[in-house]
Amino acid sequence: MRRAVVFVDVVESVRLMQLHADDVIDRWRRFVIEVRTHVLSPASGGRMVKHLGDGMLLEFDSVVQATAASLEIQRRIKPYNHGSSPDALLRLRIGAHLADVVQDDLDIYGPGVNLAARLTSVADPGEIVISADARDALAAGLDAEIEDLGDQYLKHIDEPVRAYRVGPVGMPLMSLSAQGLDSAEMAATIAVIPFTDRAMQPQDAVIGELLADELIAGLSRLHQLRVISRLSTTAYRDRQFTLDDAASRLHARYFVTGAYVRLNSDNIRLSMQMSDARSGHVVWADDTT
Repeated sequence: MRRAVVFVDVVESVRLMQLHADDVIDRWRRFVIEVRTHVLSPASGGRMVKHLGDGMLLEFDSVVQATAASLEIQRRIKPYNHGSSPDALLRLRIGAHLADVVQDDLDIYGPGVNLAARLTSVADPGEIVISADARDALAAGLDAEIEDLGDQYLKHIDEPVRAYRVGPVGMPLMSLSAQGLDSAEMAATIAVIPFTDRAMQPQDAVIGELLADELIAGLSRLHQLRVISRLSTTAYRDRQFTLDDAASRLHARYFVTGAYVRLNSDNIRLSMQMSDARSGHVVWADDTT
């Protein structure tokens, strides 16, 4: 059975239990109940397989539902830290993977469950990291930021695993804030709009999205930049929009737009430009084949 598997891990749970056992147990038990009753509603398509003192294992019908629930879980944990000292904060790392599993009333089984758990080791506190299989299953039903982390080597996993960090739209991904970037650097946010086919040939429409994906993947590897996912920018393809409106909606400062035309079976001509939404000026342009 194909399921989206989500593993929620409490960061530094052993230390928390040693220093603040009663308080941590109380908050965690209340939070687990909230997840079960409010996040895992019938409409969520998910269920809690099991929970421990330092984590939860969840499964969902789809990756979109799983990722939306993961974002909601990270949002809902915040009130449980109000008034707590810095060394008593409940911070979560979440890993998600789409896999074939065997399930019964007590548990789910399979290597995909282990992979979801291992992906939490890539996540920093407050983050969600998903596999490439999960990323590929995210369609235009989820508004989120996605950052390509490249290949990751995980404990007890023989081959490297491609991983992606996921965060809410308009919010700086945790990896950037963890590096201590100031507000000026945070403003270096880029949105790549899928490129337009000048010839308007239906069979060539997908080329613009593939080109945008390649550019987004490359830019995402630059840690000083924050790149908006194509799930958010696709709505602006082949649409007239002002930079002010798009910047307000996507919370981006720079926009890469362009158009292409297929020359033959092996070549296309692509024209691109980058514009600064604050000034309205074109800061870079290129025309290449």
